[in-house]
Amino acid sequence: MAKLSDLINNNYSLSPSSYGELYVGKTERIKLKFLLDRELDNRDKGYEIGNSAYVTNSSKFFMRAKALQRNSFIPILSGQAVPAMNRKYFVDYHLQKDDILISKDSNIGECVVLSNDLPNYMPCGAIYRLPISKNRLYVFAMIKSDDFRMQLDKIVPKGATIRHAGKKFLECTIAFPKTNSIELIRNVESLVRKIVDLEQVVQDKNAKIYQMIENELVGNCEHDECNFYNQVRFSDINKSNRLDASYYAPEAKWQKYKLMNYENGVKSLEDLGYVAKRGQNLQISAIGKSLYSPQHIQGFYTVIKPSNFSDYGTVEAYEYLGNKNDLLTLEDGDIVFSAEGTVGKCILFVHTGDKWITNIHGIILRNKSVSIIESAYISCFLRFLADWGYYDHFTVGGQGGSLGKSYWNEIYIPNFPQQLKEEIATLYYNPSDTIQLNNYERLGILQLATKIGELKSDLNNIIKGITCN
Repeated sequence: MAKLSDLINNNYSLSPSSYGELYVGKTERIKLKFLLDRELDNRDKGYEIGNSAYVTNSSKFFMRAKALQRNSFIPILSGQAVPAMNRKYFVDYHLQKDDILISKDSNIGECVVLSNDLPNYMPCGAIYRLPISKNRLYVFAMIKSDDFRMQLDKIVPKGATIRHAGKKFLECTIAFPKTNSIELIRNVESLVRKIVDLEQVVQDKNAKIYQMIENELVGNCEHDECNFYNQVRFSDINKSNRLDASYYAPEAKWQKYKLMNYENGVKSLEDLGYVAKRGQNLQISAIGKSLYSPQHIQGFYTVIKPSNFSDYGTVEAYEYLGNKNDLLTLEDGDIVFSAEGTVGKCILFVHTGDKWITNIHGIILRNKSVSIIESAYISCFLRFLADWGYYDHFTVGGQGGSLGKSYWNEIYIPNFPQQLKEEIATLYYNPSDTIQLNNYERLGILQLATKIGELKSDLNNIIKGITCN
């Protein structure tokens, strides 16, 4: 129970999270600031460049705080997380492999370790690089843990719309084992290294998928020269019945022209035999009262929300729901497309559990007459369109927008050569039964995600054993 003295010591904060109890156990705890090689200074803090420094194309990139995500051990180096920037504003921070980056604002405490040198990336002002050399990957693992998160939430309450931590995260403690310390630290660092390496393989495979698609799509257009990208005709407005400017933007017209004029033709999802339906409505008005749990419970439904989809077509987190009704479940071969908020993220489901469901924000694309390889290719192409910025031109509404059923006639799938479709698909999911689980080069992204999940579970178990000992 919180006391008046606790209220005074917490600067009269009325946030309940400020008074939560943290189980300390018998471990040795050292404040993060004492594990640094030196005090943080301007050499470690990123810099803000301003909107005028953003450009369309450049070999230099600006790393925003959103590149540091909770479920990723390495930074997300794609999309709006790392926009291109004007070279004259670039400051070389000499980012090197195994550097640890942590966010101090907004998504405070989010932390990543670099899997490669990043000479062309500059961190924003919300990011610090932690000067740590001893037990570096062990300390990183502890910063990523729930133990560290609980401490940080006590120091910086979650009530604010935008949270600012400054250097307060340095007051959080890192737990070290008192027994078998060398072996445990070595095991933790070994697991972190494996996870980092596999996450990099996932990013590389995903980048290769997008590059293969773009090379085929843009390089095989019947009429490469087109001079009407800046023109908007009344017939276009009359046909589409839309007045939003982004729909007629030059980039939007160029992308649609390239897609619709692909030399081997295109087909709509409906023409390909896919039936689209909304995921399960989980509101009380639709299914009655439910019980929710962050941990798996026998008999509960496994809920896969589009908000928990990664940029690479994998699931980052699961939730569990107890409900007496027969809800709309997913089947092997289903593609779930995020139609609201994070429009365009999608996943192909294979080896699906008996009681797996998604919510109403997801569109289930089902076609029982096509192969898994075909659906894997289509899933990859739908994600490519999101990365390409294609959906941005015709989604509606705020907070990421939404893609209603009436706008699905804007989405077409090009008829790539069969060999190319198979190459793209197997990078995402390789159905071969002859693959060894340690042959990471042949495993698809979906299989790699499963392996990463297993390694993270092992790591969490070790960390819990240390912090709760």
